[in-house]
Amino acid sequence: PECENVEETPEHVVFICPRFEEVRRSMPALSVDNVVDEMCRTEETWNAISRAVTKMLTELQRKWRSD
Repeated sequence: PECENVEETPEHVVFICPRFEEVRRSMPALSVDNVVDEMCRTEETWNAISRAVTKMLTELQRKWRSD
C-alpha cells in the first residue's frame, strides 16, 4: 500500500487514498453513504464513477504486478 499503516480497503482506495485524488475529481462528490444513490441517479453519473473506479483498479493492478 502507498499509505503507511493503512489497510488498502476498497473504501480507502475510492474515497481517501491521496494517490487517487485526481481520479476522484472526475466523479461527483461521493461518500460511502451516497455512492449507490449517485451511481443510480443518471447514466452519465454511472459512467463517470465506473470510469474512475476502473482507472483506480488498473493502477492498482499494475502496481501489484510490478511488486
